[in-house]
Amino acid sequence: MLTYKSVYLQNEKKLCVKNSLLLTNEYKLKTLCILEINLKSESKR
Repeated sequence: MLTYKSVYLQNEKKLCVKNSLLLTNEYKLKTLCILEINLKSESKR
């Protein structure tokens, strides 16, 4: 389950980065990306 979650979060992060290039509301999306990355870091501890 943990492995699946890690892969899922990695994919989310990639989508986030990809979308930030496409969307005009880039600031909001970057904030979401940072939150996603922070959550991933927290779960690693």
